Amino acid sequence: MADDARGVAPSTAASGTLGLGSFVAGPENRLAAATLERFFEIFRQVPKPTNGEGALTNGNEPADAPSLAHLSPVVFHGVPGTGKSHLVHGLVTAWKQERPDDNVVLLTAAEFAQQYAESVEKWAVGQWRGRFRTADLFVLEDLLHLSAKPAAQGELLHALDELADHGGFVFLTSRLSPHELTSFLPALQSRLQAGLCVPLVVPEMEARRKILGLLCATRQLTLSDASLRLLARSLPMSVPELSGVLASIALAAQSAGHAVDDKFVQTYLARHCAARHPPLRTIAAHTARHFGLRVAELRSGSRRRGVVLARDVAMYLSRQLTGKSLKQIGEHFGGRDHTTVLHGCRKTEALLNTDQATLEAVTTLRQSLASG
Repeated sequence: MADDARGVAPSTAASGTLGLGSFVAGPENRLAAATLERFFEIFRQVPKPTNGEGALTNGNEPADAPSLAHLSPVVFHGVPGTGKSHLVHGLVTAWKQERPDDNVVLLTAAEFAQQYAESVEKWAVGQWRGRFRTADLFVLEDLLHLSAKPAAQGELLHALDELADHGGFVFLTSRLSPHELTSFLPALQSRLQAGLCVPLVVPEMEARRKILGLLCATRQLTLSDASLRLLARSLPMSVPELSGVLASIALAAQSAGHAVDDKFVQTYLARHCAARHPPLRTIAAHTARHFGLRVAELRSGSRRRGVVLARDVAMYLSRQLTGKSLKQIGEHFGGRDHTTVLHGCRKTEALLNTDQATLEAVTTLRQSLASG
């Protein structure tokens, strides 16, 4: 069912021809695709108000006019790498193209909490609130960063109410669904649950095949359809992880002076799969040796740059190559909590696309773990 994986490009609502700005949705993520399609279908039917009373509705539309108010806030939730940020950043870009004069605010929850604290210290809370409580579109990423910040949670609750009053629309992202945010204020948790909660999951095979094709195009890497299908079937991974594997394949082929043909991909996968479940102690030992460190340093509280990088790489490989949970990985690497492990993994995933030394380290370690 190759045609079952489709793309939703926020700038055009739905598209069969995809670029990196599009979200590839198989049946497993069809709700997210349908949500954005419906959003932009209504969005284009509602005229932009000229009286400043709201971006989407101003209370003066006919009774049968389409409305988006009943959808807000929309909460996209799922594990990292499922496309939450991809969707909301695409939404922001599309909104600005459609309505360049609108007030569009995009923040991470960490930035929201930090800005709130700074505004309190400077006695400038009112000025800070004015920048986003009148937004036509307000996007807040990674709600979990507000877990231990009840004051910022209260501020967000009031912001949601004011945004709703003037017709602003809200998109939020979270690693946990609203009902799992048990550390949140009950009123805020209830407010989030009252909106539209949209789960996102790791793409299934046909979506992965299409995503791999798009990633190959951006890397100017040519793979046969047979290789794309083999990779998609063998690698049940998130998009950043798939991108990291393609980078590793390209580098391994370059180092070996070999074309990236079907045989090379099969050989790579054979080694990759053989290294899928090494013990955590083996990953730690290989990584420490590669970076010229002791295993004890990886498990220590050291914040030296070289130690942090090596520790993040080790935790990233542990997450990719073992069936261990984030909590189990954190416990092995010095009793760190799951959010620290997750942060280290995400940093490493980002570096795979921007830092050649990190890419080479991960590739080399994968090969050494595969060979035992």
